[in-house]
Amino acid sequence: MDTERSRQPRRNPAIELLAQEWQVSIEQVEELYGIELAKLEFGARIKGFLPIFAIRKMQETRHQPAGSNVAPPIAHRPPVAAKPVHA
Repeated sequence: MDTERSRQPRRNPAIELLAQEWQVSIEQVEELYGIELAKLEFGARIKGFLPIFAIRKMQETRHQPAGSNVAPPIAHRPPVAAKPVHA
């Protein structure tokens, strides 16, 4: 039995994979994961899928251009003509 491995806390494999992919420390990814999870937990009634959504949000945020606070574009819809107001 490997006692060294049994003393280490079990890590989420998705976090380890993201850390490797992004070439950052696991601790940095865990911190970001904790922030995203806390945002999602606030007010949530059903929490079973929140870890999945937190990982997805982290991936989406990572793929945005640096310094971009703009949400990804939505499908373009033609403008609606305003109707004149009759007094």
